[in-house]
Amino acid sequence: MAGLLASREPSTPARVAAPSLPVQTPSLAPPPLPRVSIVSSPPGATVTEAGRVLGTTPLELDSLVDGGGPWVLVLEGHALASVERLPHGGRVEVTLRKLPASHVPKLPSPEPKKVRDLKPNPFH
Repeated sequence: MAGLLASREPSTPARVAAPSLPVQTPSLAPPPLPRVSIVSSPPGATVTEAGRVLGTTPLELDSLVDGGGPWVLVLEGHALASVERLPHGGRVEVTLRKLPASHVPKLPSPEPKKVRDLKPNPFH
């Protein structure tokens, strides 16, 4: 029997895995800003803020875009529309008022530049 005991491997205790818990790591990214949707009727208005173009309606953007002033909607043949900022997000619908033809400024078309006559260079 001594031979049987010598050939036996020593038993090792069974390892039981501890339940894994999710690791909470702090997020370094700031929370997303609220979104604002700007829709105009008719669509295609240019949305500006402090003279800077933000896009064309329909438009979705962060509610806190740099600046802080109102958003201005511009569409040819229509009156300007000003929209106050929505710091908490949401949807803005703007109906642009069509201007009478007599109130729509006509932009002058650029005149073609006149090319002056070039005389032959006597030094060539």
